[in-house]
Amino acid sequence: MGEIIQLSGRLQVTRTGKEMFRRRLREFAPEEVDRMSVKEFEALAWPPQGGAGLFDVFEQKVLDHIFTDPTWTPAATLYLGLSSTTPTEAGGNITEPSGGSYARLANAAADWSAASGTAPATKVNTTTFNFVTATADWLAAANLTYFVLCNSLAGTTTADYIAFGALATAKPILNGDTASFAASAITMQMGDPGDTY
Repeated sequence: MGEIIQLSGRLQVTRTGKEMFRRRLREFAPEEVDRMSVKEFEALAWPPQGGAGLFDVFEQKVLDHIFTDPTWTPAATLYLGLSSTTPTEAGGNITEPSGGSYARLANAAADWSAASGTAPATKVNTTTFNFVTATADWLAAANLTYFVLCNSLAGTTTADYIAFGALATAKPILNGDTASFAASAITMQMGDPGDTY
């Protein structure tokens, strides 16, 4: 018989402070810095635990919304999915389970706290999110490593993906298991944690 598999994740859309950036830059020889691509150089300004945050298309939507160019109307229902591969910022490399009764989990504004705090602002799930019980091993018992926030039940285009974050512990979901995020297990963050720029 399966078990309740508790998952937790953290989504971060944060920039590191200038001193952290300088420390990381000093780890490279000057000739290595000269050969860095723009993407590699920019990556030094992000938290070391790996890419997590809004997908590129939604970063653009947020900026357009702020400047009403055009305003953006979010979906009334969001969906939480799981991936065994590390998503890319462009909305690629997402490997969700198929079969075994897997389905993205619907959630709405009422399932999340109001955004609060500064440096960074945060938003957490206030509802326990329970996926359906697996009727077969998901992804042939591969470890699930990321959660993905989507604005559609089953869409797989870049416009269907909003954000992603690493699970605190990678876990497989086996036949009979129920994947679950406890209340407050997912923290969405946006802003500069050090207010240094």
